[in-house]
Amino acid sequence: MDKRMTMAAMLQGYAWALAAIGAVLCLFFLSPFNDRNLPLMLGMGCLVASPVVMIAASMFPLSEEVADDGQDKTNH
Repeated sequence: MDKRMTMAAMLQGYAWALAAIGAVLCLFFLSPFNDRNLPLMLGMGCLVASPVVMIAASMFPLSEEVADDGQDKTNH
């Protein structure tokens, strides 16, 4: 398997793990819904961060392919 695809798969797994951790934290610590509830805020942060990591995982192989194509064209 290509190194880029391995990195993308690892990042996707990390994003799913973040989403699961965030969902569990939000469900179990929902009772005092305020900004002093640290586990709830961590859960929301994980839920916000997981799509960002998923987008990075999908863009990582594309950016590497563009860089590879650019290196091939610069040979003089």
